[in-house]
Amino acid sequence: MALASQPDNKVLWVTSIPANAAIAYSLADLKPIGRVNLPELRVTGRNPMASVPNWVTFTPDSKKMYISNAALNAVTAIDTQAMKVLEVIPVGQAPKRIGTLVTN
Repeated sequence: MALASQPDNKVLWVTSIPANAAIAYSLADLKPIGRVNLPELRVTGRNPMASVPNWVTFTPDSKKMYISNAALNAVTAIDTQAMKVLEVIPVGQAPKRIGTLVTN
């Protein structure tokens, strides 16, 4: 599980391995305002498994969020306003920590 506040300080995101999702809460009152289901790991002969979401980072404008998914060897890009997955980006073996670098 990871907790992360958007840079605009309006929304708190919580990742959940059991729910395989990122859940959004309004920081004003801590009420849930949305949920984004994360991609599942599918292995032949087994039930779908969680992507094992780890760390979270945001673009400075709070419009996109990136979640490292250790079981998928990928990072999930999410539109925080539409609350939907934009892309699943392959990154290598079991990514955990993640950050945002801003360049001019």
